[in-house]
Amino acid sequence: MDRIIVKKFKEDEIVIRQGECVNCLYKVISGNFALYINYGTKSEYLVGIVSAPNFFGEMSAVAGQTGNYTVVAVNEASALCVPESSFDDFVEKNPQNAAALIKTMAKNISMLNMNMRMLTEEITEICNADKIDDDAVKKFAERYSNYNNKIIPMFFDVKI
Repeated sequence: MDRIIVKKFKEDEIVIRQGECVNCLYKVISGNFALYINYGTKSEYLVGIVSAPNFFGEMSAVAGQTGNYTVVAVNEASALCVPESSFDDFVEKNPQNAAALIKTMAKNISMLNMNMRMLTEEITEICNADKIDDDAVKKFAERYSNYNNKIIPMFFDVKI
């Protein structure tokens, strides 16, 4: 079993890159962390800010999934790093963290459901239009590609 450690991060330091599997759960102790999709690109999108005592990296630690976001320290920050091999012990010895983690994951699922609804509504509008709008299709395809490899694998453990 790997040790649970406190990691310190400098402002603008990348903690997790989108698509990486870090096998570590982070619990924020101090500072703030920004979650981005497509960090450092023209289509960069800030998903949210995480601060104490919240978590990030849970899908990697719990399900072995790659990171959905690039996580960047907004300012000097620190977080408890719980390796996948220590996760069960961490939850067992800290049941209040288990409850908080479940709430975090439920919020993430809710956000994914909202995104799926929005994408479904958008594709319905495109399909019901009298004439196909090439720009609308391109914009939809771009947005869909941001979610495509995150939604299905998360629930069905397959790659598209």
